[in-house]
Amino acid sequence: MTNDDLSQTLQKLHLDLAKNPQLDEKTSQSLHSLIDEIQVVLARSGSDQPTELSSGPTLSERVSDLVADFEMRHPKLTTTLATIAERLSDMGI
Repeated sequence: MTNDDLSQTLQKLHLDLAKNPQLDEKTSQSLHSLIDEIQVVLARSGSDQPTELSSGPTLSERVSDLVADFEMRHPKLTTTLATIAERLSDMGI
C-alpha cells in the first residue's frame, strides 16, 4: 500500500464516519483527531521532519487500540482502521 492508498483509505474512513451517526461525540472526535494527525505525518514523510508527533504510543499502536475497541460495536469501521494500522506499521510510524 502506498501513501496514496493510505490517503484514500483515510478518505473512506472520513466518509464512513459521516455516515455513522451512532458514534458518540468523544469517539468521533478521537477518530477525526487521529485522521488529522495521520495526514500530517503523511505530509511529512519523505521530508527531514520527524514523522511522529508525540512521544507516546505510535500512530499504528493507537489505531490498533481503536480497532480492538471497535470490533464488536462498529465492524465496518474496524476493517478500515485495521488497514490503516497495518500501513502505518509498515511505514514504521
